[in-house]
Amino acid sequence: MRFFCLHRASDSKKRSGAAIVELAVVLPVLLLLLMGTIEACAALHLQQSLDITAYEAARTSLLPKATIHTVNAAADKFLTSRKTNGANVVVAPSNFESLPIGTTITITVSAPSQGNLPLSPFFFQNRTITSSCSMMKEYQ
Repeated sequence: MRFFCLHRASDSKKRSGAAIVELAVVLPVLLLLLMGTIEACAALHLQQSLDITAYEAARTSLLPKATIHTVNAAADKFLTSRKTNGANVVVAPSNFESLPIGTTITITVSAPSQGNLPLSPFFFQNRTITSSCSMMKEYQ
């Protein structure tokens, strides 16, 4: 019986060493998976922020007496509220105020992944995320 107890303690130490090795193998994979998930969620948040900004700026462009300055101000308001850095807003055509009813107005908003993701981007490194929204002019 005494031999059995000693054998069991020795087996326990071997299992403890195996657990440490398993942890050393699995932990980096789990950390990489966790960091990738965080980065992907942050990139989706940035994409949704750009979608909302493009949509709201396009709606602003349809208001009577809207100018390119009011459209850019509306876009900047949403970008600031979503804490988006380095974004670029393009209104096409830029002279939409004088164009006839039925003209399509497209707002394109883009932002770099660098500086807009909480961690230093690994998967989305040196990428620009872009969103656009098109609406038809319905007033004169």
